[in-house]
Amino acid sequence: MRHFLIAAALAAAGLAGIAAAPSVARATQGMLAWDRCLLESGTVTKTFACDTNTGSETIVGSFVPPAGIEQFQALEITIDLMTNQESSWPNWWAFRNAGTCRTSALTMQWNFQQGDGYGCTKLWGGEALGGIASFQFPYFVGYRARFSAVVAVPPQSARPLSADTTYDAFTLAIDHAKTVGDGACSGCDAPVCATVTKLVWTQPVGVGDFLWDGGGQSLLLWQSSVPTCPASIPTRHATWGALKSLYR
Repeated sequence: MRHFLIAAALAAAGLAGIAAAPSVARATQGMLAWDRCLLESGTVTKTFACDTNTGSETIVGSFVPPAGIEQFQALEITIDLMTNQESSWPNWWAFRNAGTCRTSALTMQWNFQQGDGYGCTKLWGGEALGGIASFQFPYFVGYRARFSAVVAVPPQSARPLSADTTYDAFTLAIDHAKTVGDGACSGCDAPVCATVTKLVWTQPVGVGDFLWDGGGQSLLLWQSSVPTCPASIPTRHATWGALKSLYR
């Protein structure tokens, strides 16, 4: 199902084969917060007693786009995560990949049309398709992980974005399953920080894309109030063709 959603998103947007390097957007911001949009009462620190298997935590991803986006069609998202450098990646944060401790505990949502949203302007309508592309761990070193996703709309739904607006782009739900009791996954109490490393706003072929490379990014903290994340891992400016290869 994950592969189908991503392939459908790319096909609907007509993005396959885009290889041109996007323009770098410096005067913008990608943000993460718990529960709400960061600029509308969201918080950057979350603590959890790790004492229940019910409920979940919500990460809200938002951004202020660069100026000049007239035919916005798709968003590529990259988030880097890190735990203590002397530790390996915690099992409680081991998502998505077959055989991991909490394979299905991380889910993504981007269609806010059915509800009230998360405080900032809703980005997508009900026609967007996409999802999580990968959750890689370890990523380069044992205490890091990398999340990537893509969401797109059909070509006829391309539209301008306002550089004066903060948009709710997506949410990530982290389920509390396997926190306590038989079969519990260790590491719920481990400190983890996350930051948006890269956003790419894609427009139709020939119009030009915009890349934000993570400069000035905000930090999201779990089980810690101390921002210990170092500089994010440099990202490769992947093409949509390269992204498609993740789902084969």
